[in-house]
Amino acid sequence: MGRLIFGLFTPPILLLEIAILRGHPLTAWVLVNGAVFPLLLAVSIVVHEAGHALVARAAVVDSQQPRVGGLPDPPRRIA
Repeated sequence: MGRLIFGLFTPPILLLEIAILRGHPLTAWVLVNGAVFPLLLAVSIVVHEAGHALVARAAVVDSQQPRVGGLPDPPRRIA
């Protein structure tokens, strides 16, 4: 979960740092966008993945439990 949060907040923070180094003023609008963008991105990812889950359920596809972050477990070999 930490990698997900890091990945969401790193790009806006880096862009804000670049703006500061180039001498651009940090207005309230810039700071609000830097804070709201990761939240909107996270919400859009959740809605997107929920769409996948709903379509899989509607098509009666046997799927794994949805989870955030990481890769699915490798298939197990049945002996």
